[in-house]
Formats: sequence, C-alpha cells, structure tokens
Amino acid sequence: MEQEKSIWVIGHKNPDTDSVCAAIAYADLKNKTGNARYEARRAGQINEESRYVLEYFQVPVPEYVSDVGAQVQDIEIRYTNLELGRVICVLLPPPFSPVLSGSKNSAKP
Repeated sequence: MEQEKSIWVIGHKNPDTDSVCAAIAYADLKNKTGNARYEARRAGQINEESRYVLEYFQVPVPEYVSDVGAQVQDIEIRYTNLELGRVICVLLPPPFSPVLSGSKNSAKP
C-alpha cells in the first residue's frame, strides 16, 4: 500500500513567530476541512520567541526544510477574479505548499 503524500505548508525564509504559527494553523485548518494531508514545515531556523510560544502551547516545532525549490513542471497556476481584485493561487504538488498572492491593482496575466 502506497503511503499518502502530504502537502507542506511553509512560511517565509528566516521565519518569525507569525510565519511559523500561520503555517501550523493553516495546515491544521486544511486537515480539518480538506481531503489531503497537510504538514506545517519551516524554511529557516526557529528563533527564541517562536520556540517559547510553541513550548508554552505544547506544539511541536515544525520540521526544517532546507530546499523548497520548484521546477516549472511542478507549478499549476489558477487565476480567479474576486470582487476585491484578482487572486493568484500557485499550486505546487507535494512536497511543496500552496502560495497565495493577490492585489487589487495587479496586472492581468
């Protein structure tokens, strides 16, 4: 039986507390509402404040990922227009994580 692959949710490089906690919270939300398996990861070393917060709330430190590079073949781009502007969702298959960006003033593709 093949092991289910997971989607990694990663904040920015050199993560601060909000980046680490956002990855943890988003992975948890997606696990509760989605049909795939999501895992919080980090792209840099945990700082002292983040370690304190995670220990205080008894949440394990996300695993470190040293290379999150993607190739063009790994990327699927979907464009969605919303009332407030355009949102671009770049979907990367495992082991990569979804990346959302958008702006009311973004140029069209």
